[in-house]
Amino acid sequence: MTQRLKVAFFLSFFLVSFLTTAQLYTFKTFNHRDGLTLSAILCVEESEEGYLWFGTDGAGLMRFDGERFDYLEEI
Repeated sequence: MTQRLKVAFFLSFFLVSFLTTAQLYTFKTFNHRDGLTLSAILCVEESEEGYLWFGTDGAGLMRFDGERFDYLEEI
């Protein structure tokens, strides 16, 4: 009986591992064709509104809203 229990446990563990899926990570890279400057990015922050803010070396401050980049060059 214990042998059958071991086999049943092994099979159930084996089958469950095939039924579960891991989280998939997707990455999107941006370049100058997407509106990102070729300057070095020094820091990244996310605002409470959900914007990503990029501090650059020489191109000012950039805001990303999920679709496009906006620049704040003058203060």
